[in-house]
Amino acid sequence: MEDTVEKNVEGVAEKIIAEDEQRRAQELDVFNIAPKRPNWDLKRETDKKLAKLERKTQEAIHTLIRRRLAAEKGGGQEDIVGAMRAQEKVQQADDLSDEEEEEK
Repeated sequence: MEDTVEKNVEGVAEKIIAEDEQRRAQELDVFNIAPKRPNWDLKRETDKKLAKLERKTQEAIHTLIRRRLAAEKGGGQEDIVGAMRAQEKVQQADDLSDEEEEEK
């Protein structure tokens, strides 16, 4: 008797087909098909809005820190007024950029 390749791999094809059918039966489980997070689209939309708010929050924090440092230096009213004017300019620029983003 000769050992041939055909004899060695005789049952391999059937074995692979049977394993594939078992995997397909497992993959058709309803829980595997359903999305894990049904609110992913809501999160995507809110992330855009939260990014704007985060930027504005950080700018407001920086402005408050600048004002506090200016007041601690004892520079007087001129520094505080200058900081307030700078903040107003930044806020106006932000409002314009937000309006442009909303138009898109």
